[in-house]
Amino acid sequence: MSTASASSSSSSSSTSTSSVVPAPSPARLRGMHIPALKAECKARGLKVSGTKQELIDRLEGREIPTPSSRSKRKFDDDDDNESHESISGPIDYSWVKDADPNLVKRLHINELRKAYAKKAKAFLRVVNSNWHDGYEGQAKYLSKCMNSFAPIFQDIYDLVVVRGVGCQHCNEVLVILADFIEQLRSVPTRGGVDEILDDHEDTNVEVHFSRENKIVTMGNPGEMFETMWGYIILAAMAQGV
Repeated sequence: MSTASASSSSSSSSTSTSSVVPAPSPARLRGMHIPALKAECKARGLKVSGTKQELIDRLEGREIPTPSSRSKRKFDDDDDNESHESISGPIDYSWVKDADPNLVKRLHINELRKAYAKKAKAFLRVVNSNWHDGYEGQAKYLSKCMNSFAPIFQDIYDLVVVRGVGCQHCNEVLVILADFIEQLRSVPTRGGVDEILDDHEDTNVEVHFSRENKIVTMGNPGEMFETMWGYIILAAMAQGV
């Protein structure tokens, strides 16, 4: 190969490498809204259609399993050590062996996904039933939804911080809740879901952080997920996950 050819090849390779846009970190992707995720996809020549999770998986180079390929088998005491599929791959349930059965039930991936899909549809019905003047009714339903986060966040804290287990599982739980919030935001309401949440204190979530000996009140989804994902990331680093 001639020097000129080699130089041209090297230059082409360098240009090709420098044109690759690095993807944001997983934590940052989870906190981005759909328009921002679509912009990231467009910048990389990727498809911009799909749900938030599909966009994130596309940016992370992962394929999303179709619903028929996901595991629909419930776990029980006989298969504590087996893995179950989720939207981000196999989830290890080995931590459930010594866990409170009620906690195990509350954090069941498939059951949570179905429960919050129903809640999202219910909110749409609430809005449609009185779309022009249903602000207070929408706020009441959103308060109920946010209050349902409290025991789940408490379970996540108790698992990853107090017991030091279940980081991957709890991350998956937060993904389900974050996607639920995005579904709520996609419903056209007067002022939007975030405004309703900001205007009503009864949508706040309280969690007892026993290691810090304090009760923390979180007032909006961004604060909630930033706080809880922060604990999961720190716990995962400590566990070498």
